[in-house]
Amino acid sequence: MKSVSATLVIRLAIGVSGLAAIGYGLFLALTTLRRWPDVISAALWFGLPPLVFDLLLVPVIGLLGGLVATRARPRWRPPLITGLIISGALLVIAAPFVSGIGRRADNPSLLDRPYLLGTVVALAVIWAGAALWGLLRKEN
Repeated sequence: MKSVSATLVIRLAIGVSGLAAIGYGLFLALTTLRRWPDVISAALWFGLPPLVFDLLLVPVIGLLGGLVATRARPRWRPPLITGLIISGALLVIAAPFVSGIGRRADNPSLLDRPYLLGTVVALAVIWAGAALWGLLRKEN
């Protein structure tokens, strides 16, 4: 008789708990959201960033990564590709905040920060780190 590995048991437990969390979230969404505008707003908030990432940013990052791999010097390739990937993920996370989806005039406490400025500062930190990494790497 074949024994079940601990890795398989852990993977199954994580998968089942993830599916349970998704089910609970869907239950809460279906019982909480009563009007169609709320459903559409929630769908845009949670659904649009993954679509933008998969359909727009991943191909762009892939093309830029291909250009970096063929054009950049070897010491700069990992920092540049890493900077592109992290920047793409940050832009997907920041997109709903920067675009103002969900901002309401009757509730000024929603989306009350300068999200565009924060995104630009975060991108500057990412690329400063990538530049520092590239400068400190030894030439191959």
